[in-house]
Amino acid sequence: MPSMASSAASSSSLAAISHPHFLPAKPVSPPKPLTHPLPARRLPRPQLVGAASTPRTSQAELRPDSKNAPALSAELRRLSRAGRLPSALSLLDHLSHRGVPATASAFAALLSACRSLPHARQIHAHLRVHGLDTNEFLLARLVELYLALGATDDARGVLDGMQQHGASATAYSWNALLHGHVRRGRGEAAGPVADAFAEMRAAGASANEYTYGCVLKSISGSARPSMTMATATHATLVKNAFAGAPGMLMTGLMDVYFKCGKVKLAVKVFEEMPERDVVAWGQPLLGLHTRG
Repeated sequence: MPSMASSAASSSSLAAISHPHFLPAKPVSPPKPLTHPLPARRLPRPQLVGAASTPRTSQAELRPDSKNAPALSAELRRLSRAGRLPSALSLLDHLSHRGVPATASAFAALLSACRSLPHARQIHAHLRVHGLDTNEFLLARLVELYLALGATDDARGVLDGMQQHGASATAYSWNALLHGHVRRGRGEAAGPVADAFAEMRAAGASANEYTYGCVLKSISGSARPSMTMATATHATLVKNAFAGAPGMLMTGLMDVYFKCGKVKLAVKVFEEMPERDVVAWGQPLLGLHTRG
C-alpha cells in the first residue's frame, strides 16, 4: 500500500510539473524593425467654440461642365476681390454660353473691381444676357463707373436703355448720374449737373435731398460759382420745403453763398434754419474765416 501511495504521489507531481503553466517560457526574440513605417496620423485642427466654418467650393463644382450657379457665382466674387478680373470675365463668358445665371452680388463685385472701359462695356453686355439690365442698383453702379472712366455717353445711355425697357429711371439712378458728374467734374461739374437735373425733372423723376445735395456741391465746387444757379436752386428748395432735410441742405446753401461772395445771404440762411447742429454752426465760422 505505501508503494502505491508513493507512486500516485510521484505521478501527480509529474503531472503538475508537466502542466503548461509550469513549463519554462520560450525565449522571445526582439521585434523586427519596420521597413515601411506607418504614416503619422494627422490630428484634427483645433476650432474655436462657436466659430462658423466656411464651406469651400469643391473642384467638382467648378469643373467646365458644372451648372452649379451659386458655386460659380461665388467663384466670380472671389476672383473679382482677388484682382483677377480677366479670369472672372472669362468664367462669366463660359456661364453665358452655357446658360448658367450669375447672381446680382457677383455682378456687383465685378463692377467694383473694374478699372477699364472695355471691361465695363463687357460687364454691361453680360447684364443684358443674364436678364439684370433692369436691376436699378447694378445700373446705378454702372453709371458711376462709366463716368469715372470718362464715358459720359455710355453713362447716359444706361438711363436711356431703362426707358426703352419701359422702366423709368427713378431718383436713385438719376442721383448716380449727378454724383458721378460731381466726382469727375474737378471744378467743372456745375454745367453737366444742371443739364442732368433738368432732364431728370423733365422725365418726371422726384428729386430728394441727395439730388439737391449733388446740385449744391456742383455749384460750390465750381471754379467760378454761378450766382444765377445758386439763387435758382435756393428758390427750388424753398418751393419743395428743402426736400424734408432743411438742416443738411441749408448748410450746403450757406457754403454756396459764401463761395459766391454773398456773406449776407449766407448769414440770412443761417438765421432761418429751424435747428442748428455743430455742422451748421461750423459753416458760417468757416465761411467768414475764408472771406476774411
